Order: sequence, then C-alpha cells, then structure tokens
Amino acid sequence: MNIPKSELFWANLTLVSMNLLKKLCPKQTIRTLSFVFSASLLLNVSVHAQGVTLPPEYFTNIETADSLVNKSNYHEAAAYYLKAFKASGWQVPTDDRYKLARVWAFTANKDSLNTSLDRLCGKFFYWNYERFINDPAFATIKNTPKYNEIASCFKSTREKYFPEINVEFYNALDSFRIESGQNRKKLALAVSRNENVSVLSKHIYQKEWLNTERVMALLDKYGWPDSASIDFNGNHTLFSMIRPLPHTGYEKYRKMMDEADLKAHPNLNLSLIAALDTIFTNDQQDRRNITQLQQTYGSASKQMDSLWKRITYYDSINLIAVKKIIDTYGWPGPDVVREQGSITVFLVIQHAGLATQEKYLPLMREAVKKGKARASDLAMLEDRVLMGNGKPQIYGSQLREIGSTGKYEFYPIEDEANVNKRRAAVGMPPLEYYAKIMGISYKVKE
Repeated sequence: MNIPKSELFWANLTLVSMNLLKKLCPKQTIRTLSFVFSASLLLNVSVHAQGVTLPPEYFTNIETADSLVNKSNYHEAAAYYLKAFKASGWQVPTDDRYKLARVWAFTANKDSLNTSLDRLCGKFFYWNYERFINDPAFATIKNTPKYNEIASCFKSTREKYFPEINVEFYNALDSFRIESGQNRKKLALAVSRNENVSVLSKHIYQKEWLNTERVMALLDKYGWPDSASIDFNGNHTLFSMIRPLPHTGYEKYRKMMDEADLKAHPNLNLSLIAALDTIFTNDQQDRRNITQLQQTYGSASKQMDSLWKRITYYDSINLIAVKKIIDTYGWPGPDVVREQGSITVFLVIQHAGLATQEKYLPLMREAVKKGKARASDLAMLEDRVLMGNGKPQIYGSQLREIGSTGKYEFYPIEDEANVNKRRAAVGMPPLEYYAKIMGISYKVKE
C-alpha cells in the first residue's frame, strides 16, 4: 500500500513544540502545548454552525458519556448525557440526541427510548434513515411497529426537507470524521503517558489512508459533491482528507478540490497555497518523528541532536518565507490561502523566537478581527508571549515540566476561576478536558 506522507496527528506537534523549546532554552523547564484539540475545536465549530452555544460542562459530560458507551456502560452513559443536556438548557445538537436514543435502546429502557425517538422524529427533524436502520443499537426493536414508524418518519423527513443530501457520501465522511477524532485522542493519550507510539501511529495512519482511498472512490463515483449535499462537517472532512495528498499521482482529486474551492472562494491564491503547503511540510516532517526517536535513542543521542538541527534549520527558512508573505500580502486569511495556509503562517510565528512572536502578535490580533486567523490560535500565541515574558498566561494553553519528573502542570494562569469562560469565547474546550487528554489531574480553581 503506497501511503503518501502527510501530517495527520496534531498530537505529535504538542510534544515536539515542548521538546524544541527545552532544547533551545535548556535552562527553562517550560514545555508548550499547541494542537491536541483540533477535533475538539471542530466540535465547537459544528455546534456554533447550528446556532447553539454550549457551556464547558456540556463538553466534559459528553466526553465522559461517549467513553462509557465505548466501554458498554450504557446506564452510566445515559446519566452523563442527561447531565450534559441539562447543563445546556436542553439546547442540544441533534446528533447527540441520537446518541442518547442509542443508549436507551441498549439499556432496554422502552419508555425513554420511545420518547427520544419521537422527539428526534417530530421536534428535531432527524433525517438519517440509513444510519438508523443499519445501527445495531436498535436491532432489539427492529420487528416492532415503533421501529417501522420511526424509520418511515426519518425517511420521509429526508425526502421532504433534505433531498439534496448525498447519503452515501455524507455517512462515509461522518464516519471518517468520528474515527479520526477518536484516533487522535488515542494517540494524544499514548503520547501523554510516554508510551511507545510508533506501532499505534502506523496502525492509525494505515486506517486513515484506507479511509482516504474510500473517499477517492466516492469522488470517482460522484465527482466533487455540492457543499449542501454533505453538510458543514462533511465539507471540512473532505477537504482535510484530500488536501494532504501529494501533488504527483493524485492530480485528479486535487484538481477537483481546487475547482470546488475556487468556485466557493474566487479569491484563492493557488500559487501561495502551494508555497504554504511546502512550508507546512517542512515545519512538520521532522517534528512528527521526535517522539519515536526519543523513545528509541534517547534525548541526548546523536540522532536527536541531528533532528533538532534539521528542525532549527527549516524553522529559520520557513520564517524568512513567511515574513516575505506577510510583508507582501498582509496576514493571509482562509479566503486566500485556505484554513491550513492561514494556520501555517501562525505555526511558523509560534515556532519563532519571542521577539518575532511579539512583533507579529498585533498583526495577528487584527487578522482575527477580520476573520483571517482563528481566535484559538491567537489565544495560544498570546499565552506563549506572556509565558516568554515570565507573566501568567490567560487561556491555559501552555504547560511546564515539574522538575525532572517528566510530569506536567499548567503554567500559572491569571484569574484561573474564569479561564473556561475565556477559552469558550475563543473556541477552546474546557481546561479539564485539555488536562484529561494530557494525563494531568486538574480541577479549575475557584
């Protein structure tokens, strides 16, 4: 199987950033964390796209409920789903309501199941008929009148209100998105526990590549789908799977993507996008190998020393290129360089020295105001600059090592009791969730 090189796992970047800072600043024990939460941020985007703003408690309870479902602890999972729903004032994304119905089915709670299904059918216009009839959770009621009634309702809703949906494409992308999020969490947890992640990384990478091949087969069958036919998350997932493909050998799919992108965003600069793609690859290609090399050869090895030299070299080259881009175009937004291109500009500045970070921080603030950069990325840069100046951080995005124990704690946070309000305002998940992913025992101070 020919697997093209691409950066699929942001979790590797977090530990890489931490180790690079320690290498460049050996007197400091501070290690920084940046991008574990791409999947969580996507959840936030999805929620806001539906016009719902959810409190921090919602995410922590949903996370707990989902993990309990994975362990088949359905009664406990139901309790946590209900806690989440109550915390949000019962303003809940429909997909989470569907997950609760699944739990009621597994627990054989007939009354609660019927109530959930009736609400999905009537009040919330759930339409995914195929998912319902193929879901093993509902196998126990498959031969009942209620099952046929609900299945018919979902099918009718789709035909009446969502005829543009390409169900096969939508469900495939939705499945890949969920699986990718779960894979990133597994990898992040393994990294946070200092486990050898090479085998896990390879296994996940192979699965993600198989999913990419399935998407390419769907593109062969349908062509590039209209955005309405796969919804917001589907579009995000599709672009994120096709964009990392090499320019050689996959021209057909990249051309489809470019044409669709240009149709939706006529201001795109494809040559600048290609340049930033190269910068992104240079930024990531060595960073994603650091954990495996550390575990194999040790932090003080010649192999690690060589790796740091390459990282430092490419960082300097990338910074020259990004400075030129900013000087020429200003801070390029997603409408010009796509989301990854805009994030790449941030990454290069984030990996630069404190003086460079301070120089471009005001420009990034303006870029966020104009929708050219993500507020969550700005929050991390704000924290990084504060930390570099020995001041408390604002959003809790930075960690530091506790002596030589290899364990971590949050770098001091200003007004810590309100940190989750600030994080929610910029699209970050609750700090407790962050801590859980990184294997840190933490409770927000009151």
